Amino acid sequence: YCFEDNKIFYKMSNETIDNLIFFIKKFKKSDRLYLTWYGGEPLLAIDVIEKILDRLSSETQIEICHHFLITNGSLISRKAIDLFRKYKLNAIQITLDGDEKRHNRMRAFNNSEKGSYNVILRNIDILLSNFDETKISIRVNLDRKNADDFNQIRSGLLQRWNNDQRIEVYPGILRIEDKNNKCMGCESLLHEDIRELFYSLNDKVNFYPHLRKKGCSATHVNSYLIGPRGEMYKCWNELGDYSRIIGYI
Repeated sequence: YCFEDNKIFYKMSNETIDNLIFFIKKFKKSDRLYLTWYGGEPLLAIDVIEKILDRLSSETQIEICHHFLITNGSLISRKAIDLFRKYKLNAIQITLDGDEKRHNRMRAFNNSEKGSYNVILRNIDILLSNFDETKISIRVNLDRKNADDFNQIRSGLLQRWNNDQRIEVYPGILRIEDKNNKCMGCESLLHEDIRELFYSLNDKVNFYPHLRKKGCSATHVNSYLIGPRGEMYKCWNELGDYSRIIGYI
């Protein structure tokens, strides 16, 4: 994606896992933890996730009160299913890059030309059959070329799962401008075409009265993004930008 540039991602070592558990234990007055698995693609490191969850369970008294996974949806393995049945997920976010044709053009598997769209949809079927209470948010990434397609994409996905209440489909406005000006920055919400998209969704998505408070993790005192080498950031979009590291665990 445009904000990722040429960032290199690493896998967390056992030493860093040790430091992470120690770091969490230092918050002695905290008895609840909001935990999000983020990447890169976190399910590429399912063994690391398992080690961290097992140690949090066995070595701390902290309750994971909100457990969230952000994934591309292509790596839903039996091991992942079993692990997250043991450690309940409240919500999963899966990203699509438009309709099937566009998504497959942008998100083919690394070792083949095969697109991932139908694999992801079948994996969502698997998730729904294994997790009765886990919400699944499908984020449809939009840029200037496919913003008009969203309503049709959303309707098709909801119809596939018979309007299952565990499923929500929402537009993801790409926030960083790229050199070709295809990504829509936050200021693009001022543009009439994007504003009309959200107006058209008002009744269908039922934005109100379910107002959702959102914000950046950087504004939360005890919120941290921990990178795979133990580096600490305050904002999710800064992962891999070494100039934005605030310390190490």
